[in-house]
Amino acid sequence: MKLTLAIVFGLLSCLSLDAAPVADACGAWPQPGFDGPTMRRFVGDYANPNYGFAVRIPDGLAGHDILAPAPHHGFGIVLQWEPRAYINFDGSYNAAESPLAEIEASYLKSRRDESERVLTVQRESAKLGPLNAQRIVVRRTCKGHAGTFVADETLALSADQRILYSATLLTLEERFERDRAVLSEMLKTWRLSAIR
Repeated sequence: MKLTLAIVFGLLSCLSLDAAPVADACGAWPQPGFDGPTMRRFVGDYANPNYGFAVRIPDGLAGHDILAPAPHHGFGIVLQWEPRAYINFDGSYNAAESPLAEIEASYLKSRRDESERVLTVQRESAKLGPLNAQRIVVRRTCKGHAGTFVADETLALSADQRILYSATLLTLEERFERDRAVLSEMLKTWRLSAIR
């Protein structure tokens, strides 16, 4: 089960695209071309019919995801390519039926494994729409990259515990407050929607 959770968090970091080295979440994800013309593009009101969540993408920004037949879990927004700043909204089945505390522990292990050094970990209760959630902010250094990286993730399970929702910001410390403001604006609009 722990291996399954580690794989899940690798996929969350990579927006369910082709597997990339886990360390890519440290300043090199997503790969160039992620916002290219061959990708699905989303602006304004976004709703995910597979996992039942919706969110508003702020004016001037666009979300992207790989085209079908790849599974559509959500979208990512590149705020800046260099240094990389990235937001990801995702829904995935909680196949292992893990409680949120166990998912959080696996998330933290994944972040530790991909980091050169973890500097701080902050945890706090949060909300994702109507759902109780956990917010985890990890500051770390990453091998081969200068600076302090911040991973800010909000995790929640659906009422029936079948779906794991996440909202993630990967950025650098010097951009964190500005990028967190964009994520916070989006989190205020996050809601459950119909699964079709």
